[in-house]
Amino acid sequence: MTALVEQSGQDPLWGALLSHTVWSWSRVFGAAPDTIVPATAGPTIERAAKDCLESAGALNRLLNDAAPLRGEPVTPDAHWRTLLAENAPGPQPGGPPVFLAQGDADPVIPPPLTRDFARRLCRTHTPVRYLAMPGVDHYTAAARSADEAADWIAARFAGVSPPDDCAALQ
Repeated sequence: MTALVEQSGQDPLWGALLSHTVWSWSRVFGAAPDTIVPATAGPTIERAAKDCLESAGALNRLLNDAAPLRGEPVTPDAHWRTLLAENAPGPQPGGPPVFLAQGDADPVIPPPLTRDFARRLCRTHTPVRYLAMPGVDHYTAAARSADEAADWIAARFAGVSPPDDCAALQ
């Protein structure tokens, strides 16, 4: 989580994810927004965090509202660093198999972060299906991987052993 948040992404969707995180965590955990982003980002975060994704128009509104956060410096203080560490997804020994789909043209979630996460899962002997999608960005990854994800889920319910790409990820 820390690496993702601190990347100061250039895509407006990165700003939307940042705004939702800062806005909600400041309310849930009492973390001051100005101890992770400059105080000048506050109004943008307030506006973008209240946008919901229920349609293409809503996505466009969110991207426009979050656009000023592109490249915004993110410097979490100790409290934010603790929250980011505690709320990061992590491998669980003996946990369930995992399906990960990552486009190599993703401007929001850098492919190396997803591969590193997959490798951490593999180190705990978690079976990982890692679908690398050449030329696919964040905005189209879900649609491009939906059929394979649905087939993977159906196979789990059918009792089929999960495929494991860990050897190829090392």
